[in-house]
Amino acid sequence: MTTDVLIDLVNDAKSKIANKKVFTNAIRDEIRSYQFEISEESKEFEDLQMICEGLTKNGNAEKFYSKYYATIALQATKYFPGLSRNSATLLSTKLADRLLAHSKEVQLSPNRADDEVEKSLQEKEMAGLQYLGGYVLQKLHNKHRTSKNWKTLESQQAISALKACKEESKNALESQKLVTSLNHGGLWSPTRKAQTIFLKAEHYFRKTCKPGQCQRSINIHDAIEKSCKDPDVVSSFNAIVSEASLKIENSVSKDMLHSIINLYVRVRSFSFARDIIQKHKIKQKQVKAKALRKEIQRASVDNEERQS
Repeated sequence: MTTDVLIDLVNDAKSKIANKKVFTNAIRDEIRSYQFEISEESKEFEDLQMICEGLTKNGNAEKFYSKYYATIALQATKYFPGLSRNSATLLSTKLADRLLAHSKEVQLSPNRADDEVEKSLQEKEMAGLQYLGGYVLQKLHNKHRTSKNWKTLESQQAISALKACKEESKNALESQKLVTSLNHGGLWSPTRKAQTIFLKAEHYFRKTCKPGQCQRSINIHDAIEKSCKDPDVVSSFNAIVSEASLKIENSVSKDMLHSIINLYVRVRSFSFARDIIQKHKIKQKQVKAKALRKEIQRASVDNEERQS
């Protein structure tokens, strides 16, 4: 859940209220003209985010409504300042319905998105993605673990979030054949949720690398930005963070997601550029070999003519 997503959901709830004539004109007009704003660092956003993370984790609608009404709806004017109590309460109840619907949409969409990207990846490529994803997670973990500030709360939270991305289940590890075959005790295997993040990052990276568009440069910043804002990515990482051993602050969570995607796209760009250079070298060798064969043929013909 991000502030941008929340604002969009509130605006959806506002539209539904404003367009229903069962409510009084006064309430409809008040809701219609209301501009909802919220800070990512605010306590109100943290409350909403925690409730949504709980819904994402257990999928229990009844528990979600119970916690939401006890926390948000009961103090609606606190979360929707500037509205009258009646309007704030009404908007909060409609937002609850919209949050539940959004949660169901997000839970379904990552699987469809994964399937679409996975279909475009061959088995060998998918294994490479898992290997690269594990490398990124391990690299960032080692960076924090060996930092002189590794004992700070921020670093400890970052380490905890990264560990939550690491697959520990033996059954799941067996499906990651490349990582398993090359592992001598140090390689990391990404969880399914972490793979969703890397799959989406790969999707946006490939969109920047269409034929004829990236021979000179790759717009990695665009791929990183779109990946970080993707709802499936945000939802998956929020679910990962909710499973971490430590409570992760919003600022740390946001920085870690950006660091993971940033390193993945940069390493992927290096790999892509290396492949292009390798293909170019092979092509040059083939051209030289072809030219040499022609030169040998001409020399042979000239020699035969001189002998005759």
